[in-house]
Amino acid sequence: LAAIRADGGGLRELVHGRANASEPVWAPDGRTIAFGGTRGSYLLELSPAFEPGATRDLPLPSADATYYPSSFSPDGSLVAGGVRRAGANAGTAIYSLRDGTWRIVESEAAGFKVRLLDDTGRFVADTHEAIVAVDRPGERPRVLVRAAAGHSFRNLSISHDRRWLAWIDETDESDVWLMTLDDVPHGGAEHGRKASR
Repeated sequence: LAAIRADGGGLRELVHGRANASEPVWAPDGRTIAFGGTRGSYLLELSPAFEPGATRDLPLPSADATYYPSSFSPDGSLVAGGVRRAGANAGTAIYSLRDGTWRIVESEAAGFKVRLLDDTGRFVADTHEAIVAVDRPGERPRVLVRAAAGHSFRNLSISHDRRWLAWIDETDESDVWLMTLDDVPHGGAEHGRKASR
């Protein structure tokens, strides 16, 4: 795991030797990075000069799972990501950094691109077939938009104010789509049609 300033200076290695590490995710404080790999999941604390500090293990949701963090809550108290068991998606897990507890959502919301919307654990995720939202613990995912036949969604992203979603719509070519969370009808939107009230 490495970091560099946006101006091209300060290149440094932060962590070495963590097998198959996933995309690093910055916490809102700008001083913590979460990442996961086949050997475990970790939180890396950075000094004010962005020198690597302590790397601590995130406990796994279960002994047979790997966990790939992909999002922090706005206050930095929760980290969400995808769980894999035996090489297959097994759900979404949200870990509380405050009390050390896990919330597992084993459903069609399983995926690595989980994005937390707030500090309560509401999240959106791409399932390749749809963009879904989970509004409350224990609720089934709500479809926001479904991919058209022969299409696949990937690389879900969320705006800084957490009101807009963007993703790649992939077929034999790729398009970038944008959706506001304010305009999603109750039944979700169909791919290729603008969501409206």
